[in-house]
Amino acid sequence: MNKALAFALAGTAIACSIATAANPTRDVSRFIVNADNCEHLAGEFDNSLAQSEQRRIERDVARYCEAARKQLSTLRKKYRGNADIERVLSEHANDTVTASSK
Repeated sequence: MNKALAFALAGTAIACSIATAANPTRDVSRFIVNADNCEHLAGEFDNSLAQSEQRRIERDVARYCEAARKQLSTLRKKYRGNADIERVLSEHANDTVTASSK
């Protein structure tokens, strides 16, 4: 099984367990998966990897991180004042997600 797919499935499972605990909506659950994948994949990059693997990781990081950045901005506005959801968003708004896009 592809590492990225395995991680995405694990992220989905984590998001589901968090969704049950804090009861976030579907859009918040999607953000959690994207933010967690963003953080994980950013940590996978290594200059010793084959160039093709480096490019794949860079593409995946860009995809998940950009999605999470956009979602975070939208969700913070949408759920302003909802302390439970604001807490969940903050817990998953890691440095990779909140970094300025290039």
